[in-house]
Amino acid sequence: MHNNYYFLRQLSRQLASTITGWQLGACFSQNKDELILGFFDPANPDGELYIKAHLDPSFCCLHFPDDFKRSRRNNVDLFQPINGRQVSGIHQFENERSFGIRFEQEGDSAYQLLFKMHGNRQISCCTTTIRSFPCSKAVCKKTKP
Repeated sequence: MHNNYYFLRQLSRQLASTITGWQLGACFSQNKDELILGFFDPANPDGELYIKAHLDPSFCCLHFPDDFKRSRRNNVDLFQPINGRQVSGIHQFENERSFGIRFEQEGDSAYQLLFKMHGNRQISCCTTTIRSFPCSKAVCKKTKP
């Protein structure tokens, strides 16, 4: 149900109305098969949203905790080129269980964090850019901005 196209379409609309214009302030992992994204509103110090992506093949989902405390040890920063970038929008792919978080273009680099929600069989999270950079648990592909 939570990986259904119609559910993800509503989720991406809600995300677009919430985090467009916000900055990605944190992108890290503390556990195996997990990604935590922290978005912050530059205009409002209290405006923050966390997305915790569980990437375990047995059960894949997105969780939206109210707040998140990062551990002092056993964590790693991910997707460093997009940290601090402003969200320009959310793209829901037509009739697909995939959506992307697009970031503002800086120079010749345009990034999109892509979530492919394909049930318990597979979930992937990757960035697409015109320049590839090393990333964990992801596939980086070259694309035009």
